[in-house]
Amino acid sequence: MRKSFHLPVSPQGITANLFPGAGRRGRVLATGVLCASLAGLGLSGCSGASGVEPTSADNPSTGSSFYFGDLNSGGAASEFRIARMAYGRLVQVQALDNEGIRQTMASDFVINQNLVSDDLNYELTVSGVTGQETLFIKRNVDIPAQREQFLDLLKAAGEGLDPIQVQDLATTGTYSMLPRNAALVIVFDDLVRPSTVSNRTIEIVEGYPPTAPFEARVFPSAHYGGTASNGAFYPTRVIVDLTTSLIEKQLSGSSAPLNGVGLGASIESNMANVQVRIPTVTNPSIGLTNVLTNLTNHALATTGNGPVDFTTNSRPVTRALRSGGRAGIVSDPFNGFLRDTLPPQVLGATPMNIVAAPQQVQADPADTGSLFFILPEVELPSELCGRDALTSADFISQPGLFARVVKPAGLTPTQAQAYVPDGSGMLFNLPVELVSFPREWDGPKDWEQFGAIQSNLEVTFELGDPAECFVQVLPRPTGYPNNPTDGVTTSSIFTLRFSEPMDPESLTAFDSVTLTRQLQSSSGAPLSTSDFVVGELNQSATLREVTFVPVLNLAHLSGVQESYYFSLSDSGDAFPPRDLAGNIVAAIPSIEVTVEPSEPSELNGGRVSRFASTDEEVPLGGFPEWGGQIQIDTNLQTIRPRPVVRTQVVIDNQEQALPAQMTAFPPGVVTPFSPFGSKMQTVWRYSDCGFSLTDPNNINIDVEGLWWVPTGGSINPDAFERFEIRLSHCRYAPDELINPSSLFPQFQNSGLRPVYTVNILENEVQRVVHPRQLGYVIDQADVRTTVNGTSLVPFPLNRNVPDEDKRYFTWRDTRIRDRSGPGNGGLESEAYSAALGLPPAPNLYYRPGEIQTIGLPLLMEFRTSVDLSSAGQNAWLLNLAVNSSSRPYFRAFSTGGVNTGGDQVFIDPENEDAANGGFSPGSNPPGAPTFGRDNTFHLGAIDYVARISLAHSIWFEAVIESEGASSFGGRVYSEPTVEPDATVQPIGTSVEFSFRGATNIVFDNTTSIPGAGDNYSGGDVTVTGELADYQYDASTLDLYGDYYNDKDITDAGGSPVHNPNQDRDNFGISFLPGFTDQAAWRDSVTDIFGARYYQVRITFSGNVITGQAPQVSAFALTWERP
Repeated sequence: MRKSFHLPVSPQGITANLFPGAGRRGRVLATGVLCASLAGLGLSGCSGASGVEPTSADNPSTGSSFYFGDLNSGGAASEFRIARMAYGRLVQVQALDNEGIRQTMASDFVINQNLVSDDLNYELTVSGVTGQETLFIKRNVDIPAQREQFLDLLKAAGEGLDPIQVQDLATTGTYSMLPRNAALVIVFDDLVRPSTVSNRTIEIVEGYPPTAPFEARVFPSAHYGGTASNGAFYPTRVIVDLTTSLIEKQLSGSSAPLNGVGLGASIESNMANVQVRIPTVTNPSIGLTNVLTNLTNHALATTGNGPVDFTTNSRPVTRALRSGGRAGIVSDPFNGFLRDTLPPQVLGATPMNIVAAPQQVQADPADTGSLFFILPEVELPSELCGRDALTSADFISQPGLFARVVKPAGLTPTQAQAYVPDGSGMLFNLPVELVSFPREWDGPKDWEQFGAIQSNLEVTFELGDPAECFVQVLPRPTGYPNNPTDGVTTSSIFTLRFSEPMDPESLTAFDSVTLTRQLQSSSGAPLSTSDFVVGELNQSATLREVTFVPVLNLAHLSGVQESYYFSLSDSGDAFPPRDLAGNIVAAIPSIEVTVEPSEPSELNGGRVSRFASTDEEVPLGGFPEWGGQIQIDTNLQTIRPRPVVRTQVVIDNQEQALPAQMTAFPPGVVTPFSPFGSKMQTVWRYSDCGFSLTDPNNINIDVEGLWWVPTGGSINPDAFERFEIRLSHCRYAPDELINPSSLFPQFQNSGLRPVYTVNILENEVQRVVHPRQLGYVIDQADVRTTVNGTSLVPFPLNRNVPDEDKRYFTWRDTRIRDRSGPGNGGLESEAYSAALGLPPAPNLYYRPGEIQTIGLPLLMEFRTSVDLSSAGQNAWLLNLAVNSSSRPYFRAFSTGGVNTGGDQVFIDPENEDAANGGFSPGSNPPGAPTFGRDNTFHLGAIDYVARISLAHSIWFEAVIESEGASSFGGRVYSEPTVEPDATVQPIGTSVEFSFRGATNIVFDNTTSIPGAGDNYSGGDVTVTGELADYQYDASTLDLYGDYYNDKDITDAGGSPVHNPNQDRDNFGISFLPGFTDQAAWRDSVTDIFGARYYQVRITFSGNVITGQAPQVSAFALTWERP
């Protein structure tokens, strides 16, 4: 439900046979009569104070026939303050007259939001067409006793508004909640000068913190106040209308933009995101040339008036509060909007020709202000739409104009028949009331001159109505208006209108408002992924209109009449459209749409993944189309990444099996904490962390912090002015496996090389995660102790840095397809298996030199600039990976020191290209040079966060049904269509899409050697035209999205083999040519133009500050033949 807009009070009755007593004036409450009634009711406000000289600019006349009195000083107070603030629902008020006609008694009246319709006193309704909300008080105001009851009931309706507490931004605890679409009422303790009321003198700001201006309609109340010395009424209240409809904008001339929602949603009940600011001092430099005053030009007092912001020149009186929020976030009722239990309805418009000019109904020919008219002759040309009896809920619309059908209750059958179009669609002498008219008119009488034009009859859908009349198709179909959805063009768009603003999150192009090639089965069987027309939904600014816009023209073969089906889901569906308060829309049947056969052919296709099931593609049998580090929630029909979770892994001899097999070296090494300068590279492998090679939970992890273990368990305080940390994947994977015959390392050349840049994975750029200018302070207060007693000292990475400025490196990043790791024994390594007490793996997952990023070490590079003020007395505890040799090399370094001649030697890490070693203080004589590489293994810890998650699809074929399998003509792909839109994903999160294309997929299940030249898991499914594994089952793909015949390997225990090989690596896929690495992922869909088959990768990025992660409820791709 929404609220009203401003209406002038109509003083006229209606002249017609339907309205007895023609020529009498419609009954309104004259001010003098009402003042007497108010006195009898004990209400104040009909007397004023002296000494006030109102100006003509204030236009004190309110246009209302009555008001309720608030305590005031007649505008003469020298101390002007806010008495209170509250909120409610903005309505127009109606009552009956003697003729049984509803008369508008008040507009823009604020009532208690909890008031509901009852049998005796009140009826609260909303016009679906205009959005106007009306409170009908069931009393006849022409009868004095009932007039007094009307006033009593109206006064009661305006009382009990929800209060806003006096709070400022520094308040602790829960803030007052203001529903997002409410009317805020500010009550002052004196009469307000109306000319000083504007959205500049009463400002609303919002946000976290509330600093962004919010444009609202701000106007004085016409119904509460008092009189000044000249007897004129002046208000004591100002209304801040947080939403603005089209008709409100037309009537009021407000500069506020169209806004069907109101304030932005709050996300925390203990934080203010809205502030009211009422300046008390002008500030011409920002355009504030006047402030709110009473009638004697006094601004608001800055003492005894609640919070005041003295930090700005305008010194505003303020109130802090919060807006409503969604029920699932801050638990506000009705999703943080005003109370609303009525379901939204679908609206329709059918053409109406006003054949004869409207005739104004006037009691006095000189009175041209009457809003009531007779339409002598109107025509409804559609043979299908608008042929039912008209009701008082129906409206006639023209540009800038609405007129309500006037249909009194209690009509005889003969009188009621006058509202039913005859066989030719004609109606005669139809009574209507103008609700709004163009602002440029001199008055309502101008309708007589301009009204005989093409119009629309606006109606609300009711069960049994032809649903075709309630969708607008543009361009107009050839069947319009008799059959408004027959003969549509292939470029058509489809619009639905609703009786109130709709929740954008409930409107989706693949669940709630859909266009499909097949009608949904009554059995509930799901439509295929290619049955959905891929489109996007565009909502109007008021959120009352939604338009389905297909991404491509409707697929069509010229000469053929195809049918499509436009549908609106309802309460029986998983995701029905809802209004802002959460009420489900009243259902309408699916609407058949036929394409005009003579339209040119449109050869295109599309596919959507809706995640209603893990298996949405034929063959159906539980085979997932998406795999990876994801969860598919079939209840919510979303695909989402791993939770954003922080973890610390300690790499020491107590917690990890592989380091525990090494030889401890208690003295440790000073590098890289040397005052003479140092550059060091060292590695930690996945096995050193106790990770599994293929466990997806420990793949694509972001390094957030690093720790080192000090010798002796404590440190000496120290500081380095310039200290830098860089991270990357290492090109080499040291393997310390001992040859049992020689007792030397079997893979001595598997470790680091002397040139630093050579150790970085080819094609990867080091990530500077800690810039050198930030330096490093080693402080005993930062030392932590693990449960096993290991002392840890943090490196400066992301320490004392705001969360938004933290730097991360993604280790074991499966977006990188490069392979490396030469000179070792492959993975899994025998050394790791032995440390775990397991036998060697029967088959290597990766051969030497073919290791991908999930098996490559984290390469850490530390650069310490010369700083002779540093002590250099801290040593990093380490192990020796092998006792019998210094190989394979786990460390490469250059560190300054004092040579044997007693000379200081300095290392500039920025100009050090190779590992040149250091100087041994323990040699004889001291200072002997040391070799630049060794097998020292450093102990420490990694803080990491699961921020990045990857999903991969199976290989899809881009089918165009009308093309035929034998006449493939290339493909041009459109940008993907994704729900929800990126703008509504949680702040600080992202979803990115990458693609691969193939010109052909060769199906082969004929080879006799399992896993060799075979891409078919025979026996899994029974389908016509059998498919390769990767065309229907994403579980056969690895975390890079590649296929390796895992299901078919039966040799030696069935272990998978993930090495590039023509018989195993993506066998049968002919990747799109034109790139050096044809199997590389592409960030733009334009890079796969021409591909018959495509594969998709989704990269989810979570917010490490809030812990929130994005999600996808639909992913669709479209294509056409060039």
